[in-house]
Amino acid sequence: MTQLEMSLPQGNDNSSRLAARSRYAHSAPLPANLIPWKSAIQGSGDPCALLDENLRIRAMSISALRLLGLSAEVEETMPRFLDAGIRFVDFSPGGHRLGTPELGRLPMLRAMQSNTLERGLARIEMDGSRLTMDIIASPLHRHDESEPSGVVAFLRQVGT
Repeated sequence: MTQLEMSLPQGNDNSSRLAARSRYAHSAPLPANLIPWKSAIQGSGDPCALLDENLRIRAMSISALRLLGLSAEVEETMPRFLDAGIRFVDFSPGGHRLGTPELGRLPMLRAMQSNTLERGLARIEMDGSRLTMDIIASPLHRHDESEPSGVVAFLRQVGT
C-alpha cells in the first residue's frame, strides 16, 4: 500500500491560482461514458472524485471538496489533480515535497497507468493539522476500449 502525504498552503486562496492555471474547461467535452459518473459523484455524500484521462478534475463531491480544502471552482477550471493546489509531501518529520516518481504512486495515477484498482494512504495538511486518508481508485472505460478514459476515486479519512 502506497503512503503519501499532501499539504495545502495555510490561509491561501487557491481559487485564483486555479482560474489562472486552467481555462481547459470549455475546450474538452466530457467523454460520454463519464457523464453518469459525474452526476453520481456530484450527488454523493461520500468524499469522491472523477478525473478524466488527463487526470483533470471533472467532478468532486461536496465532502471531497471539504476534505481536500478545495473550492467548487475546480470543476469549472478543471486543473490536473496534481496542479489543484495540493502540496504532496512525504511522511518524514520534515514533510519534504514529493518528486515525480513518488507522485506517480498516488492511487489515482496508478489506476490510470496500471488499468487496475489501486489503493493507498495519503496524508493532507490543512490549517496546521494533518489528516490521513485511505484512497481507492478505479479506472473507467468506454465500452469499446481497453485503455481507461478516466478514474473514480473514493477518499476516506482514517484516524483522528
